[in-house]
Amino acid sequence: MDGIYIYLGQEGDLMVTLKNGVKGLSKLIKGDIPQSSIVLVTGAPGTLKSGFVYAILQNYLSKTGKYGLYITLEQSRESLLINMKSLGIGGDRGIEVVDFSDIREKFREVEKRINMLKLINGLLDFFENKEKKKITCFALDSLSALLPLLGEVDLRSEIFHLFQILRKRCETSFILCETPSVQHLPEYTPEYFLGDGIIELGITRIGKRYGRYIQILKMRGTPHKIDRYEIRVGSSGIEILNPI
Repeated sequence: MDGIYIYLGQEGDLMVTLKNGVKGLSKLIKGDIPQSSIVLVTGAPGTLKSGFVYAILQNYLSKTGKYGLYITLEQSRESLLINMKSLGIGGDRGIEVVDFSDIREKFREVEKRINMLKLINGLLDFFENKEKKKITCFALDSLSALLPLLGEVDLRSEIFHLFQILRKRCETSFILCETPSVQHLPEYTPEYFLGDGIIELGITRIGKRYGRYIQILKMRGTPHKIDRYEIRVGSSGIEILNPI
């Protein structure tokens, strides 16, 4: 079977396909993203990180009736939804979008420093209790915006325990990271070492013009291509085209 599938639940129990979330994604990955995976989506500003992740979650949650949490620290909820609509990704069915102002209101102790593990656990508890539903999908937009708020902590330990929480509590988690390129990062940057998958989005020269690309750098447990493919916003939303 062509396409990318997530098997959520008992082994062999096909619950949802992601290939309709982003057109052409099946060109890059075959098989499945294993349950409890942490997938990092990295790239510079303007490379469609938020749109890519939101499109996948919106497709999955709207078709399954399940519940997901999308935390945005870099823009307001309203701004995010407007941007998604402009990309041809409409609707927020099944997705609870929370921005930093919401977090400050619900967790008034959040001021200059944040206990990341307490915050994420608290948000998961709050919205699961509110909706009486388990949060199956989680997105943090972005880890890069959260890290400066943590103060002096053991970064590798914090990220390790965050990923452990997400693996136990959620079926699939996407962590967005703002960076020019993975190749410019230190060799042992914790999130890249500890994550199960890395998807890089960027901007490069394509012939005589510049365009956006997507590249799967790592995806544990499933075969994938490592070539760069062009990714763009088409008439029906985000789509992946040919290798470049």
